[in-house]
Amino acid sequence: MKFSLYSKKNRLDEMQEQTMRKIESHGFWLLWGSLLAAWIVQTVFGAADKAAGE
Repeated sequence: MKFSLYSKKNRLDEMQEQTMRKIESHGFWLLWGSLLAAWIVQTVFGAADKAAGE
C-alpha cells in the first residue's frame, strides 16, 4: 500500500469542513498574536537583544 501525504481522502461534510477551517484560522492568528505580545513584552522590559534573535 502506497502512502502519500497528498492523496488523503476528505471525510468531512461541508459544514465540518467550514468549521475546521475557521478553527485553523483562529489558531493561526492566535499564534501570531501571542508571538507579537511576547516580542512587545520583551522589548518593554529591556530584553530587546534577546527578542531580536527570535
